[in-house]
Amino acid sequence: MILLPQLAAPQLGLLAAQILVGSHLGNSAVVFRRAKKVVVNSRPGMWFNVDGELVGNEPAVFEVLPRALDFFTP
Repeated sequence: MILLPQLAAPQLGLLAAQILVGSHLGNSAVVFRRAKKVVVNSRPGMWFNVDGELVGNEPAVFEVLPRALDFFTP
């Protein structure tokens, strides 16, 4: 899980560039935590975009499901 605080536009631009090159975890504004489950409650409520689709309103639960995906390589 990656958490970002509210940032001014120049800081957000720098962070976006760092994300593109994969160096964002070195930014002191970024909080990184490993989690098996994350529950999001917000006031005011918010909608979530998953793969380009608006899905439900909060509260939202995001959970890692071990062995939930099968990968095949040719």
